[in-house]
Amino acid sequence: MEIENSQGHGTHVCGCRDFTAHTGYEVLLQRLLDGRKMCKDVEELLRQRAQAEERYGKELVQIARKAGGQTEIKQRPTVTLETENVGSAHIQLALALREELRSLEEFRERQKEQRKKYEAVMDRVQKSKLSLYKKTMESKKAYDQKCRDADDAEQAFERVSANGHQKQVEKAFQLQEFDRLTILRNALWVHCNQLSMQCVKDDELYEEVRLTLEGCNVDGDINGFIQSKSTGREPPAPVPYQNYYDREVTPLIGSPSVQPSCGVIKRFSGLLHGSPKTTSSQPPTAPTEILGPTPERNELVYAAIDVQATQGNLDPSAPDYRALYDYTAQNSDELDISAGDILVVISEGEDGWWTVERNGQRGFVPGSYLEKL
Repeated sequence: MEIENSQGHGTHVCGCRDFTAHTGYEVLLQRLLDGRKMCKDVEELLRQRAQAEERYGKELVQIARKAGGQTEIKQRPTVTLETENVGSAHIQLALALREELRSLEEFRERQKEQRKKYEAVMDRVQKSKLSLYKKTMESKKAYDQKCRDADDAEQAFERVSANGHQKQVEKAFQLQEFDRLTILRNALWVHCNQLSMQCVKDDELYEEVRLTLEGCNVDGDINGFIQSKSTGREPPAPVPYQNYYDREVTPLIGSPSVQPSCGVIKRFSGLLHGSPKTTSSQPPTAPTEILGPTPERNELVYAAIDVQATQGNLDPSAPDYRALYDYTAQNSDELDISAGDILVVISEGEDGWWTVERNGQRGFVPGSYLEKL
């Protein structure tokens, strides 16, 4: 699961530094399990409401049929008939609620089957990943006796693509989250509409529920989850390859006492990035210098954007917007806002960042955090 910033860079939930850890996957899986429990809670609500409506309708029908004294008052048969009709209407409502309950149960079971399929794939990937990691550590300690196993380990590493499986499962889980939130929102909306047709007074009580559901924002919910549960921005670095035969080169910073050969490290690094394995008739030679990290690898969260603040070009007829959530500026071009602030939108960027003004101050804020008044 990921969210893009103003430059199109993604922030991933699964960004643990430990090579063998899968904390991000566990967080996403727990999110899906919590969503499944939410589905069950909604199903239980519909089930109990259907039972209550059915009991109420049947009791009204029984009361209408047992009523006596129909010869004393001429309007008494009409009252009895209408009471029986009200009971029948509540019984029909119970049937409609059970039908909605059945569709929710089918949806939950479909999501369960999809989740189980991806869980099995991730279990196999994690087991293979841990097995290969353990084998690499053992080969590092006893490399002089098991040099022939190095080729097998390299071929096995080529067949494993840790990031590939994680990206596929990540996209699938995000799609399930969109489907679940949409289905639950629509189900609750239909449920409120069915109840409002029975009684005008009940409709006034459920109006507050519908207003709350109208404010449901799937993107904002997922953005808040990613910001609160994110474990990092980059995947763990691969295990560096260390050559056994060349012991004359100074060891890398943070590595064990085994001294690697830079020539072989370059070949193994190319293998990690997916390049084909190459051979050479010349023996590897030690490099003349070790290149350090370049400043270009530093990733900037936001690029500097000039904001032309002109006080005289505001449109007085421009609609006002209200902030739905709090937002803290990440750099000088952005603007701090709090939930409930009234803002004037200057321009709406295609990347999701809008230019707004509040009390003479201008800056960028996420467009999904605003609603039109």
